[in-house]
Amino acid sequence: MDITQVTIDTVFQLSIAILLSIFFWLLTRVVVAVQRKEPEGYLQWVGFTPIGAASLRLTLLVMSFLLVLSVFTSVLGPLRDISSAPGTVIYQVQQLGIAPETFVIIFIIAVFKTGLSEEIVFRGIIAKRLINWFGFQVGNLVQALIFMAAHIPLLFLAGPTELHAGIVALLVTRMTLSGWLLGWLCHRSGGSILPCWILHSSMNAIFYPILAFTPAVL
Repeated sequence: MDITQVTIDTVFQLSIAILLSIFFWLLTRVVVAVQRKEPEGYLQWVGFTPIGAASLRLTLLVMSFLLVLSVFTSVLGPLRDISSAPGTVIYQVQQLGIAPETFVIIFIIAVFKTGLSEEIVFRGIIAKRLINWFGFQVGNLVQALIFMAAHIPLLFLAGPTELHAGIVALLVTRMTLSGWLLGWLCHRSGGSILPCWILHSSMNAIFYPILAFTPAVL
C-alpha cells in the first residue's frame, strides 16, 4: 500500500458513493415531479449544507462520548485484535510503520475513503430517506442497523479464538450506537452530513495510528 494506490482506491470508492447519491437524487426528482412538488437541489438533498456553532458543539459532545466508548472497546478491550486483523486498514498501516507517508495515507483514508464516502451513503442517502419515510425513531434505528451490518465482515477477519458471543455482541452494540448517534447528529443539524463527516473522519484519524502503533493494554 502506497500513497498512489490509496489515492486511486479512495477516488474510486468516493466516486461510487457520489454516483449512487446522484442516481437516487435524480430518482427522487422524478417522483416529486409526478407529485407536482418542488425538488431539492443535489447538495441539499445529500446534506452538503452549512452548519452553525451549535452543530459544531454538538459534534464535539458526541465525539467525546464515542472517543471514550472506543477507548474501552478497542484500545482496552478484545475488539482490538479484530480491528488489527490481516486485511483491515489498521493491519495495512502497521505494515507501513511510522513514517511521514504513513500519516498522509491515514489522512486520505480517514477523511475521504471512509469518512466522506460512508457519510454520503449512510447518512446522506440511507438515513435521510428512511427518516423522511418512517419518522426519526424508526428510520434512524434502521439506518444504524444497516451501518452495523456493513461492519460485521470485520468479525470474519479474526481468528476463531477471538470470535465468540461476547465479541459479537460488543461489536454489534458499538457499531449500532455509533450509527444511531451519527444519524441523530445529522438530523439535529438540519440534515447536514458535515458534522458526521467531521466526527467520522476525526475518529478514524485518531484511532488508526493508536490501534496500529500502541501496545495493547488488556
